[in-house]
Amino acid sequence: MFCPNCGNQLPDGTKFCTRCGVPLSGENQMSSGYQPPVNPSSGYRPPVNPRPVEEKPQKPKKSGKILISILVMGAAYLVGSLLAKYIVAPSYGKDTEKPSQSYTQETEGTAAGYDNVKTKSYEIEASGVMYSHVSIIAYDDRVATITGSFNFYDTDLPEVAAAAEELVSSARTSQSAITRDGCEDMEIQIEETDGKVSVTFHFTHLNYSGKEAEIRLSAGFMGFTVTDGWMLLSEAEETLLANGYTITQDF
Repeated sequence: MFCPNCGNQLPDGTKFCTRCGVPLSGENQMSSGYQPPVNPSSGYRPPVNPRPVEEKPQKPKKSGKILISILVMGAAYLVGSLLAKYIVAPSYGKDTEKPSQSYTQETEGTAAGYDNVKTKSYEIEASGVMYSHVSIIAYDDRVATITGSFNFYDTDLPEVAAAAEELVSSARTSQSAITRDGCEDMEIQIEETDGKVSVTFHFTHLNYSGKEAEIRLSAGFMGFTVTDGWMLLSEAEETLLANGYTITQDF
């Protein structure tokens, strides 16, 4: 199936596009024979002969430096910690295709008085072993939407398997909390296949009033702080950058 918004090819039954975050209802899902449209807003063009992205080999990083304590169980916080704890020198593993990405700006629920709308995206990777991207939309610095994914490859390697298992455990705990508190605007999906573990997430309407549970749970999952009842883009970015993420889009 393909995403009708950006043309990203996805596994059948996916509820949210891992590239642009658009919800995929049954009527919006396109079959594998569908030719994705051109989306001017995202700049996407369907490839004529798509090929896996070949990553240039990277020099091994020096080991012995732990970025952040594993005791904090936020997922973005956790990925930076797992990368440092299990994969200090990521010079091994298969060449894997990094998920391509583009982001659309959320317009639903935009209220009068919001003058500053920001969309920013971030990524972190260890070639052939791990890749993660996070996209955040904020109104007047208040986080409204968080979407993205965490991906581990070559899970046959003991170090990678241990990191992936710890991430999945954290994601399942958050899934249970989302169900318990009835948070309809939050979703976490876990996919485990041979040699790969992916956790995708999509949290929306976090800038609405009455979303205390959603803000608390999404902040806990991402490892972000809450200030005066809201998540702030400036503080979320500080956490991501401290964990080794880099800014890839800012508009």
